Amino acid sequence: DALYQQFLDALEAWRKNPLARRIVALTTAYVVSDGITLTSPYPPLERFMRRFWDHPKNRMDLRLAAMCDELTRTGELFPVLSRNPVDGMSYVRFVPAAEIDQVRWLSGDYETETSYHQYTSSLEGHWWRSPQHPDAGAASQVMLHYAVNRPIGCVRGESDLAPILPWLRYYSQWLEDRVRLNWAARVFLWFVKVPTAKIPEKTAQYRVPPEPGSIIVHDDAESWDLKTPSLAARDASADGRQFRYMIAAGAGVPLHMLSEAEGTNLATAQAQGEPTYRAYSARQRFFVYVLADITLQAYEFWRQSLAPGHRPKACTHADVVARTADINPNDNQSLAAASREIVTMLATLRDQLSAAGLPPSPELNRRTVEMAFRFAGEFLSEEEINALLSAC
Repeated sequence: DALYQQFLDALEAWRKNPLARRIVALTTAYVVSDGITLTSPYPPLERFMRRFWDHPKNRMDLRLAAMCDELTRTGELFPVLSRNPVDGMSYVRFVPAAEIDQVRWLSGDYETETSYHQYTSSLEGHWWRSPQHPDAGAASQVMLHYAVNRPIGCVRGESDLAPILPWLRYYSQWLEDRVRLNWAARVFLWFVKVPTAKIPEKTAQYRVPPEPGSIIVHDDAESWDLKTPSLAARDASADGRQFRYMIAAGAGVPLHMLSEAEGTNLATAQAQGEPTYRAYSARQRFFVYVLADITLQAYEFWRQSLAPGHRPKACTHADVVARTADINPNDNQSLAAASREIVTMLATLRDQLSAAGLPPSPELNRRTVEMAFRFAGEFLSEEEINALLSAC
């Protein structure tokens, strides 16, 4: 169907088209950046996270780039969690979105998906249960589903490349045509005019064209004429630029991020980059949600494998803290300036209180440390703040 064809086209474009590969790589570079770390203030969940993420069969930190690439390329992720019956640990694997051809959901609630059908070599294929399936509690495997670019009322997502696939194709064809024209423009033929009686003799003589630099001596009866194609091909740079504009606009990426800095200065680049950074930030928040949800589903799998009296509490996304890299490094300068100003203000207030003969305020010191790191974009726990204050 149309969705399956879109998956194939997006994958083909990513494999063969440099612009498509660059657009997907840019999203991953900003969303994943130097890595994403999940922690939790709840010790049982924190310990499970470390075991799950670092397990040799999972190695989640090494999967992040491929997961983000797939989410950008197809608009969907279908991870499968398989529970080890011995220790309750879950192993994560992914099914290509192109192999999922049916999604079932709870009657009257399309957002509560219950099962997914994967077509395989067998005629009947394979049905996967989701955690929302009525019989999911007894299953040793469950499939999850995450989608972006999903219109309201739809259950399937859409590739980030979908709006630009036709323009990538047109641009590639246009470039191929230009290459052919340039090749044809370099083709030439020699027309040698000789008397009629000498045509057989000269045909045999020039059957192998003379080497470049050769000296050919002939009489007045022989003349040479060079013929080249007259293509009259006008300058097509403006056409190519319009193609690239459509591709960049559809991808939400300014041209200077696609290695084309023509007519772009620093101020223009910063202004053009702001909407793109916001889109990357939104995608990063969703990607963090995906990672946290996969981890929480694996945690719940493990928790249910324990005896009822030894189970830790059920956890939600509120129990997960994500640490990510900044989307726009320029924000660090603004955060640093804000942090310096707030610390200077609080230090001045503390000096004024001391000059007035008032005793030092532990709460003011605590607020100074807390707000300094908050404005710097870092959030410290109570234990970390106490450790800093005790060292001062």
